[in-house]
Amino acid sequence: MQLWILPSGTRTWRFAYRVADKQKTLTIGPYPLVTLNEARDAAREAKKLWLRGLTRRL
Repeated sequence: MQLWILPSGTRTWRFAYRVADKQKTLTIGPYPLVTLNEARDAAREAKKLWLRGLTRRL
């Protein structure tokens, strides 16, 4: 999980993963609207789906 900070100052939580050797990114939501704990929970759930092979839902 990463917190991306754009030149405009916008901060966004993102979860990065790989599918078939391709980098994919799931945008979780903007900080501070999405808290660190909420972003961690969302990343955990996304990782569970990814590990089960359910990447289409991400």
